Amino acid sequence: MFRKKSVKGDVHTELQCSVRFLDDSEPQSLSFKKETPGQELFDQVCNKLNLVEKDYFGLRYVEDKQRVY
Repeated sequence: MFRKKSVKGDVHTELQCSVRFLDDSEPQSLSFKKETPGQELFDQVCNKLNLVEKDYFGLRYVEDKQRVY
């Protein structure tokens, strides 16, 4: 789930991301800039979880209409 935090006229929009896990544990929240590449977001999640072996994991984006990217 993504949410925008922006001030009117602000070029650098900040998004709020909720990371949900397959085991239904507590979701984690992260903030990042709109221009942030997906790899940086993935690295932030891995660092927050102290995850060393990143090759076995990934992220996916789900819209409200249940489209998966």
